[in-house]
Amino acid sequence: MTVTQAQRLRELARDALGRHGVTVTIEPTHLAGDGRIYPLNSLAVRCSELDASEWPAFVESYLAEAVAADRERPAAVVPEVSGTAVAESRPPEPDGELEGAPQTAPQTAEDRALLPKLRWQLYSDRHPVEPWIEAKVVTIAPGLTKVATVEEPDHVSTPTESTFARLSDLDLDVAARAGLRSEQIETHEEITTKSGATVHLVGGTSMFIASKVLIPGDLARLAGAPTTPPFGILFCAPSRHLLAFHLIRDETYLAAALDLWDFGRQQFTGTVERPISPDVYWSRAAHTSRAISLEDRTMEMDGQLISVGSYLDYW
Repeated sequence: MTVTQAQRLRELARDALGRHGVTVTIEPTHLAGDGRIYPLNSLAVRCSELDASEWPAFVESYLAEAVAADRERPAAVVPEVSGTAVAESRPPEPDGELEGAPQTAPQTAEDRALLPKLRWQLYSDRHPVEPWIEAKVVTIAPGLTKVATVEEPDHVSTPTESTFARLSDLDLDVAARAGLRSEQIETHEEITTKSGATVHLVGGTSMFIASKVLIPGDLARLAGAPTTPPFGILFCAPSRHLLAFHLIRDETYLAAALDLWDFGRQQFTGTVERPISPDVYWSRAAHTSRAISLEDRTMEMDGQLISVGSYLDYW
């Protein structure tokens, strides 16, 4: 980000918090006030993926969730909404996306060599990281996590968390996202289902095809949209080589959720290569949740997702 963009982001965040009754002052890497600290690093990363005209609405949604989370707990530091999940409360990391702010730069040749190899890999509660590996694991949503991995020429490794000790969370996230962008999607198919919904299928030999859902703006552009719709996307990642998603733009989204549910269960078989999960998830703004779950053998859909239909005509 340029200095001008960084200042605009700080001001948008300050004004958004003010509308939610929180008065803050602007610091280089965070906003502070009322005994609370609001980190800006993840917000800056997400905004860098959006067109500048989309910043106000996104910042408003992002910080609305942060304030709501803040009011539910007495911690002195607001839990940062880290990309797609609420991270643990912690002091703010240096915000490398905001120009002029300090950043934890790699200090050794080993660190500098590591960054281009980093990727986020998706795991699920059905196929979790091996319990004996002390990996860098970040919760995205119920039953879904991302794990920092290193791609070598002939294999992918899952180092222990200590491997990343010298890197800030921001350095790690930015590098892992950049790594995902370098992975090639080999197939992209747009399908109109019997319900009338549009579903996009992407695949490839890369181990990180499903992980591309962590950069929803790229998927939206692949589908022909300028950016991620305000109400986000629905997705299913049955294996590391396959991802299905739907952009929520019209009333067909509920049918699409059911189509993805069926697709996930058809693909998630005993023979699927490198399985992740058959579940359907909903990614929007700074949050990801399970869109459809199975409770006592009964399919249940997220109530908030159902209510989206009431607002689609306003966008």
